[in-house]
Amino acid sequence: MLACLAAPSWAGNDEWPLLHKAFKDTFRIADLEQDGTWDQVRGEKRSAVKGLRGSADARAVPVLLAAHKKQLRFSADVSAIWAKRYEAWERAGPQMRAALDAKQKVAGPGNNIMVTPSEKAWIDEPAKLSSLQQQLSEEQEIAETIRLAMAKIANSVEGKERCSAVDDIVKAAGKGKDEDEREFIRLLGYVEGDEATSALEAYALDFSPFVAQPALEALGRQGAARSIDTLLGRLDDDRWQLRVAALKGLSFYRDARIVDALLERLPNEDGVLKRHYYTALARMLGESLAATDEAWISFWKANREDLAKRWAERTDLGPAQDDLPTVQVKSEGNSGATSFYGMRTESKHIIFVIDVSGSMGEQGGKNEHGHYRVDVAKRELRNAIQTLRAEDGDARGEASFNIVAYSAEVQVYRSGKMVDATVREKEKAFKWIDDLKADGATNISDALEQAFEIIDTRKAQKQFEKGADTIFLMTDGKPTAGKIMEPNLIREMVRTRNRERQITIHAIGVGDGHDTQFLRELAAENSGEYLAR
Repeated sequence: MLACLAAPSWAGNDEWPLLHKAFKDTFRIADLEQDGTWDQVRGEKRSAVKGLRGSADARAVPVLLAAHKKQLRFSADVSAIWAKRYEAWERAGPQMRAALDAKQKVAGPGNNIMVTPSEKAWIDEPAKLSSLQQQLSEEQEIAETIRLAMAKIANSVEGKERCSAVDDIVKAAGKGKDEDEREFIRLLGYVEGDEATSALEAYALDFSPFVAQPALEALGRQGAARSIDTLLGRLDDDRWQLRVAALKGLSFYRDARIVDALLERLPNEDGVLKRHYYTALARMLGESLAATDEAWISFWKANREDLAKRWAERTDLGPAQDDLPTVQVKSEGNSGATSFYGMRTESKHIIFVIDVSGSMGEQGGKNEHGHYRVDVAKRELRNAIQTLRAEDGDARGEASFNIVAYSAEVQVYRSGKMVDATVREKEKAFKWIDDLKADGATNISDALEQAFEIIDTRKAQKQFEKGADTIFLMTDGKPTAGKIMEPNLIREMVRTRNRERQITIHAIGVGDGHDTQFLRELAAENSGEYLAR
C-alpha cells in the first residue's frame, strides 16, 4: 500500500458536511419485496453518487467504498431471489408441462385451453425472471458507477489528499476477493499518477493469471510510458491468456516502438494468438488490412515516420476513459485447417456449440437440397472434427475438441474436459452426433455456460494454458429458453466469464430467423467473426 507521510488537512471543502449527510440520507437500499420501488431508488442512488463525485474531496472515497460494499450485498440478495424463483419454476416444469400438454391434446392442435391460476403463474414466470435479471444488471452497473466515481475523485485532488484517496483504492484491491479484487485492479487503470502505476505493475507481475490479466489491461488504460516495458515483457509468458491481456494493454498506446516490437514478433506467432496481434495492430493504427504479416509490415514501413510524428504531438494523454474499440479482424477467413460452415480457423482446441432446437428439424422445413438444417449441422460438425488430428497439436498439447448441443435442454459430449482428437475419440463423437434429434426451444445461455464449464480452470491454475481457445456458436433462432433469454444479458454473462479465459467466439447464424445483431456483437466482443448462412 502507499505511505502518506502526514494526514490530509481536509481544509478545502466547506460543503463536505452537507454533501456527506445528503449522501447518507439518500443512498439507501430498497426493500427486496417491493419491486415497484427499485427504479426510483436506483435513480436516487445514481444522483447521490453523482453529487459525491463532484465534491472533489478525498473523504468521499471511504464513504463510497462503504456504499460499494452495501451495493454488492444488495446485488447478491437480488441474485439469490432470482435463483430461488428460477429453481422453483424449473422444479415445477415437468408437472406443469405434462398438465398443459394433456389439456392441449384434448382440445386439439391450435385450439385454446383453460389454465389454472398456478399454471398461468408458471407460464408468466419466465418474463418476470427476465425482468428481475435486468434489474440485477442495473444494480451491478451502479456498483461500477461507484467505483468510477472514486477514480474521478482521486484524479481531482492533490498532495496528501490524493495520496489518501489512491491509498484507499489500493487497499480495497488488496482486501478484495476474486472478482471484487479484480474490479478494483481494473479501477486503478482510471487513476492518474505513479502511486497507481506502481500498484498495477506489482499486480501485473503476480503469478496468478487472474490477478495479472486485469492489471495488464489496466496498465494500458492508464497509459504511463514507464509501463510499456512491463507489458512487452509479458508477451513472453508461457500462458497465452496473459500474452493476450498484454496485447490489449498495449493497444491503448500510440507509440512507434510498440508497433516495432509487435511486428518483430508477428512472424513467430501462429494460431489464434496471431489473430490477437492483428487486432492490437488494427486498434493502434486505426486500419483494417489484409490478414497477412506482409500487409501490416508494409503499411508500417510506409507510414511509420508520419504516424510517429503525429503520436508525439498528442496532448490527450492520461487514463483512457473509453474501452478499446471493437475491431473485426478476418485473419481466419481463408486460412486454417479446420472449417465450420465455411469459417476457417487455425485453432487446435475448439468447442462446437450447436443448435438442435425444433426449427433445426421438421419445424424449419427442408432446404433446396431436401435436407433439414440439423442434417447440415451434423455434416458440418463431422467434417470439422475430422480435420482435427491429435498429432497436429501445438505447444499446449494435442489437438482437442468438445461438443455442446442445445435445444431446451443442453447435452455435452464429454463433460468437464476437452477430448484429444484421436481416431478412436472422433469415431465415438460421430456416433454421438448421429443420435442428436432436433426438438424443443433454443437455450443459448445455458449452452454457453456449459461450454465455459468445460474450460474453466480456476481450480487448476497450473493448467491455465490448457483447454479450448475457440468456440463456434451456431444457431438458427433466438434465445427462447434457459436461465437468461435477454440477448444483451447473455452477452454480459459471456463477457464476465471470458475476461480471464480470452476465448475467441465465432458466431454462425443459419436461416432468416436468427438474431443478427446479437450474434454479430457477441462475436465482435470476443475477438471472433459473425457469419450468416
